[in-house]
Amino acid sequence: DLNTVDTLNATRDSRIREFLFETGLLPTLYYSVQLNLADINAMPAGSSVIQTLNGSLILHGVNAATSAQVLITKTNSGKISVASYKPVLINAPLFDLKGGIEYIRSLVSPVPSSIGHTVPIYFNLNFSANSNASAAALALPSAPATPLNLNAVNNSSLVTLTWADASNNETGFIVRRKDNNGHWNKIQNLSSNQILLEDLLRDVGTYDYKVIALNGSVPSAPTPTVTVIVDDITTPPNVLGKLNYQAMWTGCHGADAKGL
Repeated sequence: DLNTVDTLNATRDSRIREFLFETGLLPTLYYSVQLNLADINAMPAGSSVIQTLNGSLILHGVNAATSAQVLITKTNSGKISVASYKPVLINAPLFDLKGGIEYIRSLVSPVPSSIGHTVPIYFNLNFSANSNASAAALALPSAPATPLNLNAVNNSSLVTLTWADASNNETGFIVRRKDNNGHWNKIQNLSSNQILLEDLLRDVGTYDYKVIALNGSVPSAPTPTVTVIVDDITTPPNVLGKLNYQAMWTGCHGADAKGL
């Protein structure tokens, strides 16, 4: 549960949850790995062994293969501990976390000249034997299918994104954009069955987009990225009128002008 992050600094913890991990939408980290129970059962009590575990880490809407070198200790016939022998190195750009790190850096005064984008993770886990030999392993929620046919149409500074919903178990979608700074950032999260988003850009440049379906905190693979090149930021009159309406009259007449 990423909402339990505790660095002994309440302000930093709040920023990590809100701007880095975005726990309001993606509160859970999952690490899935298969232990060789036959080898562990054969270990004498009090013995230890170093192993490399190859698993998958789900974090911040990304599922990536992640290895961990661990020390497995059999404390008695029914208990083992699994501790990191070497730190697990989390590469922030791989998990679309670089933008959040840089935003948090900008909030610090004075602003640090740089901040690391690789985070070492240490852990120590303790397990007890399950008295029910027929009990199944804990199962993750099923990953939704990747959205299909992502398309972007640019009208001056207004980008219209459309895609096809290919799953029947998604709880929502994340739309992420990579700006001129090279960081992926969430521009919107949408409810299930949504297949369109308009994004009004403020600066010229090259922008990449991708869409990820979610089932809780479990993501689909991302769509292939689409690229938009913006060399004119003139807002089309119809869009400008819509924005002005939403800014001035939404509270009275509703966002769709149908009244409240």
